Amino acid sequence: MAYTFKRKQKARIQLIAILVGLAAVVGVACLLIFGGIPDQKNMVVVFDSGLISHDVSINGVDVSNMTPKQARVAIDEQVRAKAESLAIKLKYSDRTDTLDAEKIGVYPNADAIIQQAMLLGRSGGIQERKQGGDEEANRAFELGYTYDESQLEANIRAAAEELNTEPIEPKVESISGKEFTFVDGKSGVDLDVDEFVNRVATVVKDGTFATVEVPGTVKEPTYTLDEIRQNTVKISSTTTYFKDALTSGRVFNIKKICGLLSGSVVMPGEEFSVNKTAGDRTLANGWQLANGYENGTTTLQAGGGICQASSTLYGSLLKADLQITERRPHSIPVSYLDRALDAAISTGGPDLKFKNNTDWPIYIIMYVDDKEKSVTAEVYGRPLEDGMTIKLESVNVTNEPYDPTPIYVTDPDQVRKGRNKYVDEAWKVYYDKNGKEIKRVKANTSTYRSSQAHVLDPALTATPTPQPTPQPAE
Repeated sequence: MAYTFKRKQKARIQLIAILVGLAAVVGVACLLIFGGIPDQKNMVVVFDSGLISHDVSINGVDVSNMTPKQARVAIDEQVRAKAESLAIKLKYSDRTDTLDAEKIGVYPNADAIIQQAMLLGRSGGIQERKQGGDEEANRAFELGYTYDESQLEANIRAAAEELNTEPIEPKVESISGKEFTFVDGKSGVDLDVDEFVNRVATVVKDGTFATVEVPGTVKEPTYTLDEIRQNTVKISSTTTYFKDALTSGRVFNIKKICGLLSGSVVMPGEEFSVNKTAGDRTLANGWQLANGYENGTTTLQAGGGICQASSTLYGSLLKADLQITERRPHSIPVSYLDRALDAAISTGGPDLKFKNNTDWPIYIIMYVDDKEKSVTAEVYGRPLEDGMTIKLESVNVTNEPYDPTPIYVTDPDQVRKGRNKYVDEAWKVYYDKNGKEIKRVKANTSTYRSSQAHVLDPALTATPTPQPTPQPAE
């Protein structure tokens, strides 16, 4: 019984296999009769290379067969140019500024354009993709711009707060030697922010990026460029000479301090300090050793000789009718100026200070003439009224002879002549434009103390008594 069942089941399986095989033969026959064998040339497999298709350009730059990253690099210059073209010109009354597009969130749409270029050849049927897209499609792209419309007005309002709407005053931009370079001023505006936001948003949305008239009240600079020029003229000049002191250290120090002081600008109401501007005179700060006055004699000092520069400047400050707030004479008269016209300075000690008591900036120019061996100090600013000029006079008040009793010294370097005591006054003499004296004003009273003569101890210079030559013994 079991044997009979197995034979029947095996027969059934064989029958099914025969029927499947017959169906396959019929299918192949039908394909041969009605469809034919497929042509291998038409059996296309399309692979995506990840490159932009052929004959594609962006703003005239060929980006065919490039990756998106390569295309972005290739059009970098065009992207920058587009960004500049999106900048909005802002016009005040007689002033123009530029509002960069990126400050208000407007940028060239480089990424979007590259994405469009990448879609060529990646849509449509297999054959169309093989050919790289529709041949009739636009394959020359142009950069546009993009922005977040929901943030545009907020970005413009933030940029408006950063705009320099205050007037810019004309001024001296730089000083080179004795040459001044001037820069003109610009008007400002008390900005109407709401209207400004509306105007800028309009030119962005309509794509014109036209010049925007800045709304608000115009504010003009206080002065014109001509007024600045007229009040930046040479008021005074003083020159001294150092022909009798040609040590290299002294000349170096004078040149160094002139370089530090020259070009200084002192605004109205400000006080200027020579010591503060020049800094401490030490060897570590680059000063050299040279003779300088100290306690009635000369000593070797770092920065020795620079008092000639401060004294020269003092003369020009007096002639410019500026307010001297600190000045001290030397302990002994100097050789390069009349008494009472000098100004001693020392690190941590005497200083020369003045205050700009005018309504205009004061400029200091100082220089050394190697050929003439001279130091010159010039003061620039507002000219004195009505063409007036000031000259300086030194007037002696007291001249007391020194004590004739000599002081004996053992060091030849300490030997010096005796000096009288001097009390002198410096006077500012005012003249009108025709050279007529107007008035006299005393600038200072200076005292230079006396000093006894210092002579070498005679015991050091006495001639020894010659001894008799001994006679030979008989």
